[in-house]
Amino acid sequence: MRALRAWIPVFAWFGIVLLARSASADIFMFTEMGDVFRSDDGGVSFDLVSNAGFNDGVAIAFVNDTLGYLLTESGTILKTANSGVSWTPVAALPATDAQDIIFDGTNFFVLSRSGDVYRGSEPSALTLVGSIPANDMVSITHNGSALYALSSSGDVWRSNDDGGSWLLVGSTGSTEMVAIAIMGDSLFALNSLGDIFTSSNSGSTWQLTSTVSQVGAVDLDATTNNILLVCFDTGELMQRSGKGWQYTGTASQVGVRGLGLSGGTTAIEDSDDVGVGERFVVQTVIYNGMLKLNSPAGEVRMYSTDGRVVRDIIKGEGEATIDISELSQGIYFVRQGLGTAKIAKVK
Repeated sequence: MRALRAWIPVFAWFGIVLLARSASADIFMFTEMGDVFRSDDGGVSFDLVSNAGFNDGVAIAFVNDTLGYLLTESGTILKTANSGVSWTPVAALPATDAQDIIFDGTNFFVLSRSGDVYRGSEPSALTLVGSIPANDMVSITHNGSALYALSSSGDVWRSNDDGGSWLLVGSTGSTEMVAIAIMGDSLFALNSLGDIFTSSNSGSTWQLTSTVSQVGAVDLDATTNNILLVCFDTGELMQRSGKGWQYTGTASQVGVRGLGLSGGTTAIEDSDDVGVGERFVVQTVIYNGMLKLNSPAGEVRMYSTDGRVVRDIIKGEGEATIDISELSQGIYFVRQGLGTAKIAKVK
């Protein structure tokens, strides 16, 4: 992990339980009572959009502006297809100790405290695919090629086969661990005392790089724009970018449970080509209904703004031209791996 410097306070809301940023940088947060708030200005202001009807939320993952999923500790997964305005239960896992949910661009993964790992292309189709031999698992993350999971006792596990098998690769050397995240080539891990550890060799060795001068840290996450966020049970949120750490706000109340961020999105409207993530390039659809893709071989999925999958594309290496002339004019999201792009189809 890179050296962390001073910690300085962005925004908070009374009674926050969870926070999440959608792929287009909207921030979603919800309270102990299930109220869901949304900010489209980076956290300067928030609007109440709904009450999701839960009181044990533990994690949230957004696929795009509109489509998001919320995980409760009891194993229920709720879905929103309208930016949090309404939520519908879509899955009920047998796990009653769910801890974390992530989306790697292709699959969703859910981790339970007892070590069970569930995987599926949709939350409604999650199946048990593997189990970590530990009963104190707290957090899961991914870097596009591997999954990493963290136990509260500091052990770090890695899976190279989408959660099917797990190898103990290292330990932070600290207990009371609460979260793990990836930014760039480094792994970050956080404990409840505010200690932040980093590994630059896939979790094999860890180094304490910073200690925040307060306890009660509950979660951290990273964006594709090299921004790291840490939140505390008091509702304080801290953000690290290129110039060090800054407070981003405070909830002014205890009871914060976690933090979640989706990958960054690049909007594509008039430019010829824009890199998304590290390896995905999309060229704008301009009048002719042809989508040009220059990316690695694999599955490319297109979503409408209401969260529906409108095209599944299996492509080979190099450039491909996809005819989407049958789709209506409007905005679509194109996703491959960790990359997401928002495109405008104009004719």
